[in-house]
Amino acid sequence: MQRHNNVSILYADIVNFTPLSEKLTASELVSTLNQLFGRFDQLAQVYTGQKIHQTLVVPPNNKGCLR
Repeated sequence: MQRHNNVSILYADIVNFTPLSEKLTASELVSTLNQLFGRFDQLAQVYTGQKIHQTLVVPPNNKGCLR
């Protein structure tokens, strides 16, 4: 195990994700999420952070993502 000092964890929840996913096509949704995660990456670079892992969890009953 390796120890790291000065570590922060960002947890972000996308407000109204389900209604958004129901309005957008799958391609539009992926593009929107890609832009959002890209912005997180840019901010990490500006503030000398390093992204270790990002995870998108979509609830199984989110039918908007299945189009």
